[in-house]
Amino acid sequence: MMRSAMLTLAGVICLALWAQQNKPLSGKKVAMVIAQNGFRDEELFVPKKALLEAGAKVDVVSSATTICKGMLGRTAKPDINTETLLKKIEDYDAVVFVGGVGAKQYFNDKTVHKIARTAYKQGSVVGAICLAPVILANAGLLKGRKATVWHGAADMLKKQGADYTGNAVEKVARIITANGPKAAHRFAKTLIAAIAKIRLRGKRVAVIVENGFNEEVLEKLQAVLDEAGAEVTLCGARSGTVKSSTGNRVRVKSASRRADAAVFLGAVTAKVKTKVRAYVGNAITEALKAGLLKGKTIIGWRNAEKYGAKVTEGAKCVRDDKTITCAEDALDELPEELAAAFSE
Repeated sequence: MMRSAMLTLAGVICLALWAQQNKPLSGKKVAMVIAQNGFRDEELFVPKKALLEAGAKVDVVSSATTICKGMLGRTAKPDINTETLLKKIEDYDAVVFVGGVGAKQYFNDKTVHKIARTAYKQGSVVGAICLAPVILANAGLLKGRKATVWHGAADMLKKQGADYTGNAVEKVARIITANGPKAAHRFAKTLIAAIAKIRLRGKRVAVIVENGFNEEVLEKLQAVLDEAGAEVTLCGARSGTVKSSTGNRVRVKSASRRADAAVFLGAVTAKVKTKVRAYVGNAITEALKAGLLKGKTIIGWRNAEKYGAKVTEGAKCVRDDKTITCAEDALDELPEELAAAFSE
């Protein structure tokens, strides 16, 4: 009987690993917004099929829940309308706006604009293809960002301050734009990769810095956390300004504010109201000297044993309960470890 139970457990673990590898969006929820009349067929059905195959739950959304007609003759029945989507936006890891001539109905739709802005602010992926990037531009999401769109609408993006590239697909942080139906497959692939990284949506992460911080490391860390959907706040031991190693100053808030996690690039003794803590690069040395890692298992680090820590040789990002140590060249691994710490 014990052998049977062990085999069952092994099967569950294998199934979970298989789902993670073959269904990277398992547990994720995506809304695809289409026009009532004139959505571009491939731009809905190609990404939708790919998202479903990747394990996501996909809801089709329109201004009404009556049958919608595509430009090439196919139809789709919306699951919910845009008003409902706005009310339930926090349930979605991504919102995708489908193009086609009908997308023009949303160019100046305030509800749809709010959907786009709210989705992005809460840490979700926002995508748009063909003419639909104009919706994002008019919602204020593309100003100063690289983006693409159907070539005939390029001036509309530029007017709103976007850096129009004309490329088939553009990805900047959690915003993905594509220029038309020929890019549908690549658009879908880019969406899946971006949504799979959403592990920290709804989590507040304080990044703690001190004078002499490395700007490149900070920029990389902020980008990685943003891609994971975290709400990132730059903090110091106290509010004010902090100077980087090159002399540039940045404004910081006090580390005493409440956060779900703190990632230290310095000032490791700053008081932060959180149990989940990550130490990156030189902050590990500071934490060791301060006795914060005594008895903890950490990455291989000079003099770790001297200060009572245990090391895992070869690993670059290690979690021991709710304490994480991470090398500067392994920041891509940090969101997964933070997510694991939250789940315990």
